[in-house]
Amino acid sequence: MITKQYKFFTIQGDVVLGRKTKLFVIYDRGNSVLGRVLWYAGWRQYVFEPNVATIWSTGCLADVMKFMGELNKEHRTCQTTTVNARTAGRR
Repeated sequence: MITKQYKFFTIQGDVVLGRKTKLFVIYDRGNSVLGRVLWYAGWRQYVFEPNVATIWSTGCLADVMKFMGELNKEHRTCQTTTVNARTAGRR
């Protein structure tokens, strides 16, 4: 389980059975769900899906963007490592 605490919200997530990528849920201080961060295959990156009627400040959005940037970088690194491992024996 991955948990990342920010000033006004917490992001929790992990690998979900049946999914190839991690799923993250964003909770406010009262444990209400504010949205999700999930892999969007069409764009080949993690994206933010806010819940309806939630309001986000630029600071909170910047925290979510930074978190997604780290996830996307980690995902690309893992993909590159996997591809390199597969092609290493072909040379």
